[in-house]
Amino acid sequence: TTLFRSLQKQLPESLPLIIGFPIDWESIFVNLITNSIWAMQNTAKENRVILVTTETDTESIVIHFSDSGIGLEKGTEDKIFLPTFSTKRNSEGDVIGTGMGLAIVKNFIDSYDGSISAFSPSNLGGAEFIIRIPLPKQE
Repeated sequence: TTLFRSLQKQLPESLPLIIGFPIDWESIFVNLITNSIWAMQNTAKENRVILVTTETDTESIVIHFSDSGIGLEKGTEDKIFLPTFSTKRNSEGDVIGTGMGLAIVKNFIDSYDGSISAFSPSNLGGAEFIIRIPLPKQE
């Protein structure tokens, strides 16, 4: 069964390299994709979209990650990065998330002297995460 209609990538021809561990970035994107799949479970399959775009500005590599899911509960945009804070609930209203996924993501981003912020709704209607990683220093 198809989890989502499309994973769209809008990537420039080239980006500066990020010096780091591939496993960190795998963990970041697995957490974001897993959250998106959960957030889109009640979205019609033909409307399930994850969009990843990258760009650079004068100081950073900027990654935009958005989906067409339910978005974030209003007022939780900063709290979702705290360990053990979860908005994932089952049909009875019980918390089912561990609250560790986005805390781990933030920890990895912080280790690269970067930042992550969350917004909702995104252009797709769900959540959007903006990750900024400083450009490598030229020597």
